[in-house]
Amino acid sequence: MTMTSKIIRHSLPMLMILFSVVALQAQGLGLTANFSKFNIDRIQSEVADIDYAGSTSLVLNARIFTKKNWAWRIGAGVDNLSYTVGGGVSTDYQARRKDLKAVIGLEKHFMLGNWIDLYPGVYVPITVTGEDVIDANLNNLRNGDTRAGMGVVLGANIGFLKILRVGVEFDATFDNFRNTVYESVETTSVVPFKGLKRNTSITLGVRL
Repeated sequence: MTMTSKIIRHSLPMLMILFSVVALQAQGLGLTANFSKFNIDRIQSEVADIDYAGSTSLVLNARIFTKKNWAWRIGAGVDNLSYTVGGGVSTDYQARRKDLKAVIGLEKHFMLGNWIDLYPGVYVPITVTGEDVIDANLNNLRNGDTRAGMGVVLGANIGFLKILRVGVEFDATFDNFRNTVYESVETTSVVPFKGLKRNTSITLGVRL
């Protein structure tokens, strides 16, 4: 287990307690589902080139609103990644992976009239890396890591029928992870990644 994983594991119980305390003082509650297709910058290294394409995400979020329209956000979901490995490797191949994700953030909501809600915010995504399924005659790979990033978000939604909300959300996250790849049929290598993940989500939910 990496140092990042240990810090995350020890911090989560305290964060859940904090969220529970805030919830007891809440002035409103929101529940939202985010559906998206996101982009990761192409990785080019001496070992291999990794091209991410067709990556999708589903995240379920709960928001706790204060009197001044600040909102604490906590969410959980899954990222479905598809990618192609080529370049320096002797065997090009395609692979896919499911990563589990938790989101903790803070937003400021501005009401424009009675129906439009505009909000900027910051958040920390915590990701548990899944198993890489190789679409070739190769064994699956385990990256086996838990990591945290830092992101910013800008969203807007429109309310109708009193509680329903439909909108769009843009976010960019700085991510830092390692992708294990096959350098040859018998040899694996680790390719590091540091860069931005950009995401546009369609949101659907309720505000109570």
